[in-house]
Amino acid sequence: MSARTKALVLFLVVFPVPLCALIWATRTVPRAGWIGIEGFAWRSDTTNELMGLVALAAAILVLLPRRADRRPSRAGTAALLVFVGFAEVLYFYGSRLGKTHYPWFHDSYHYLLGAKYFPEVGYNGLYGCHLVADSERPAPRYQPSDGVTDLAVDALSTAAAVRAGADCHAFTPARWTEFEKDTAFFDSVAGKDILRDRGYNGTPFHTVVVNALFSRLDLGYETMVALTFVDVAWISALLAAVAWAFGWRTGAVFAIFFLTNFADRFNFVGASVFRYAWIATLGIGVALLRKARPAASAAFLAASAMLSAFPALFLSGIGGLAARDVLAGRGLAARHRRFLLSAALSTLAFLLVSLLQPRPLQSWADFLSIMRGHSQATSELRVGFRYDFLIPAGAVPPPGADYDADRAAAALASTRPVYLLAAIVLLAAGFTLALRLDDVGATVLCGFLPFFLLFTAATYYYAAAALLLLAWDRDRGEIGDRFASLLLALAAAMYLLWYATGNARGFLNNTAMSLAVTIEVACILAFLARRRRSASGV
Repeated sequence: MSARTKALVLFLVVFPVPLCALIWATRTVPRAGWIGIEGFAWRSDTTNELMGLVALAAAILVLLPRRADRRPSRAGTAALLVFVGFAEVLYFYGSRLGKTHYPWFHDSYHYLLGAKYFPEVGYNGLYGCHLVADSERPAPRYQPSDGVTDLAVDALSTAAAVRAGADCHAFTPARWTEFEKDTAFFDSVAGKDILRDRGYNGTPFHTVVVNALFSRLDLGYETMVALTFVDVAWISALLAAVAWAFGWRTGAVFAIFFLTNFADRFNFVGASVFRYAWIATLGIGVALLRKARPAASAAFLAASAMLSAFPALFLSGIGGLAARDVLAGRGLAARHRRFLLSAALSTLAFLLVSLLQPRPLQSWADFLSIMRGHSQATSELRVGFRYDFLIPAGAVPPPGADYDADRAAAALASTRPVYLLAAIVLLAAGFTLALRLDDVGATVLCGFLPFFLLFTAATYYYAAAALLLLAWDRDRGEIGDRFASLLLALAAAMYLLWYATGNARGFLNNTAMSLAVTIEVACILAFLARRRRSASGV
């Protein structure tokens, strides 16, 4: 490990400590305008503007000429490290300035209480039992006509109807008292719209892990602030692992893109509880694969899959390479054997852990049913290749207008045959080309391509796009720099569109971000195809 790599890894591990100290020291300070500049109030928009500038500056920097030996200058190295540090400040701290609180209580309500009381309420009963507890208070917060999501049918209903259909008999008296206390706390710090979301959607494995780690905590404001540091630690571990495995330059560029990626920004699920474990374990698994530790890599990838389901796709790359070698008569490589065995054993172990709860098989069945419904839904917050086909259908969500989910769904249905044909062709081409890559490249491409081409997901799951940078590990020269610059430039362009459209979420997510990822995928496939032709002498 070079001195620069050691320095970056140390920085990524240590720098979050004073950041967390700053968060803790200002936990009771109003989030807007506290910095003491008269006439200036820091808003979340300020953070977005600065993130866009950091992404643009980094996109230019990685393209600057290097010395004859391909090593960057000291000034270039220093600039990248400054960008990493500034991006961390913006991501972990600046993203929450302008908010009412540092913790994102809306999300932590779902993913902390949803897991803690899962044995009593399952996936569909959290809101109803919350309303029952609220009705027993001297001054109920929710009125009968207030809008509340009926989680059983995933549709907006009223507080009266949801409360009437609630089944809270699974609570013991002690657990009910605790539930009343916890829901009263969240009602004191979060808006009434916490009951107009889509409930708790963690996997059964996620439920067991969160319960084991946090269910005994006495929830209060300071506890919730401290719990936000769990995801700071996960993300810091991810960034440090990438730098350790891939070197300081790839690690620095990866960190800058991850921290400025418009898809996430620590804005949707940041400052919650245990929401970044899936991407951290996924990225650490890829880093371990780069360091030739296949068994450990498979264990982390399996953990990511059990925490968030779709990362299971990233296990297919090594499976494809192993099948290729066996069919070619070369036999199963030792490293692939270790990977596949570890993946099978780890998945089995994590599955057994997920069964340590009431109605375990029903929980998995309910989770898969919910995910199937969500993947088929049309929403302004979703990204995927199929949303590119809103363009030929003339149904691009117009900035400044209300999002019309029914119109978008009809347009997607009308273009479905063309979309499926294009997705299958691209997927087949991608898998064919990926099988000519090394273990890391095949893992990243065989995981990311089907995720983007065949499914749609909430925008924040596209934090995984940063892994595309690692597929170019064998091409750290000019081509790798160009691709890194492209990703950073597209991130900067998303912030520009956000500014120009006034945060038109339907247009930004369905159309702009889906197109940006399509461009990234197209560039990868075009380069791999060109390299294949060159290797064949065509």
